[in-house]
Amino acid sequence: MNLSKHLLTALLIAGTAGAASAQSANWTGFYLGANVGYGFGKSDVTTSTVFSPTGYFATASIPQIQDSGAGHVSPKGFAGGLTFGYNAQSGTTVYGFEIDAGTFGLKGDRTAGSAYAVAPTTSYSLKETTKADYLATLRGRIGYADNRNLWFGTAGLALTSIKIEDTFSDTFATAAESVSKSKSKVGWALGAGYEYAAPDQWTFKAEILYVDFGKVSVDGSTLTAFTPAIAFPTNTFTHTANLKAEVVRIGFNYRF
Repeated sequence: MNLSKHLLTALLIAGTAGAASAQSANWTGFYLGANVGYGFGKSDVTTSTVFSPTGYFATASIPQIQDSGAGHVSPKGFAGGLTFGYNAQSGTTVYGFEIDAGTFGLKGDRTAGSAYAVAPTTSYSLKETTKADYLATLRGRIGYADNRNLWFGTAGLALTSIKIEDTFSDTFATAAESVSKSKSKVGWALGAGYEYAAPDQWTFKAEILYVDFGKVSVDGSTLTAFTPAIAFPTNTFTHTANLKAEVVRIGFNYRF
C-alpha cells in the first residue's frame, strides 16, 4: 500500500480550493459533517483442517489443503458516513478530536485448489472471501492553520466487523464445508489531510486514513461427504483473515 501516493493525490485535489484569504479563519468549535471515499485493503487468509484416524482426509492431504488455503486477497469498496468533532486553536496550532462512523463496503476473494496427491484423478477447491461492513473511528487531530487552510495529522482507534466467507469442496466424494461469520475488531487508525474553511460556517476536506485491525479466526462448519451425506466432525476446519486498508475520502463539515 502506497500511503504517500494516495495522500499526495488527496492533498492536490483539496488544494485547488485552498487559496489563501486575507481574512483569517477561527477554527475553534464543534462541527458536524459527512464524508465519502474508497477503501483499498489487504487481507492474509488461511483455511486449514486436521488429520483424524476417524476422519475423511488422508494424512498427506492435510498439509496440501493448508498450503492451498494460505493466500492474500485485496478487498476494495465504497466508504462513507457521518463525522462529529471539536477543534481548539492556539495561534497557528489547531487540535481536537473527531468521531466518524459509516459504511465500509470492502470485499475481496480468491480461489485455489489442486488434485489430491493420494488420488490424482480427483481434486479439491477453496474459495476465501474477506468483507468489512462498517468503519468507525475515534481520533485525535492536530494541525497547522494558515488563515483558511489547515494541514493536519490524525491518529486513534478504529472499529470494524470482519466477515469471513469460505468454502471447501472436492470431487472425490462431494465433500463440502463452509463458513460465514463476522467478528467485531478494534484496531488503530493513522492519517493526514487538508481542510479549507469557507467564509461561512462550512469547511471542505480531503484526507487519507490507514487502518489496521489485526487478525480474526473462526471455526468452520462440520465437513460432510458422500451421498447421502455423512458428517466428519473430527476434521475440524479453521479459517483466519486479517485486514489492513487505506481509505481515501473527501468531506464537508458545518461548524457551530
